[in-house]
Amino acid sequence: MKGVMDLHLIWVPGHHNFAPNECTDKELKKTTQGDSSDPKHLPLYLRKGLPHSITVLHQDFAARLGKHWSRHWKISLHTKVLHSIDNSAPSKKFLWLTKDLNHSQASIIMQLCTGHISLNQHLFRIHKVESPSCPYCQGITVETVKHFLLDCLFYCKERHALQTRLCCNMHSLSFLLSSPIATKPLLKNVHSTGCFKLFFEAGNHNQYTNAKYISGKHVEGCAFQQWIADLNTHEQF
Repeated sequence: MKGVMDLHLIWVPGHHNFAPNECTDKELKKTTQGDSSDPKHLPLYLRKGLPHSITVLHQDFAARLGKHWSRHWKISLHTKVLHSIDNSAPSKKFLWLTKDLNHSQASIIMQLCTGHISLNQHLFRIHKVESPSCPYCQGITVETVKHFLLDCLFYCKERHALQTRLCCNMHSLSFLLSSPIATKPLLKNVHSTGCFKLFFEAGNHNQYTNAKYISGKHVEGCAFQQWIADLNTHEQF
């Protein structure tokens, strides 16, 4: 038939594992880093230089930033602290560990891991208290996370319940803070001590803790008090 075109459609992957595209990306990255052909070997219209690819520049910057961060992380004092609890840190393991927890509970776990929590060792470091000592141990022991969870005699009763649940593993700070088996019993133990009470209250009522709700309840409470105090109210009943 006259005018009929025999058309064949061939699907070509745009990016993933397509060798020509991968090769082109590599050459583009070399160009953004200043690696280009000798200008005299290029066509005249290319000797002035091509505009940079914003996407490739972003990728290159992100890669260099990641390497820079990695070098500093290896020599950081925080590395030693976190690796004493979890050798894989920083990693996605924490997200997996806290996937079934609410925001407040996950926050408590992170603060216990980093030591940036309202115990006297950290509060003293940021100049919020006069001494780093434990208030229950006659001022001779620094109130660290380890002391709070494993050693302080003031919390013996709460710790016994945790020990009954976790047995011998209970004495390992690394196990308590990085094992999914220990996470919920640990939170229950911390809650039973009465410390960090605001965090747990926020967690139990997390659907109601936004500022609008709290403000609304405050207004309702004030209105109810005025209604009760009004003498006309009593006359109606």
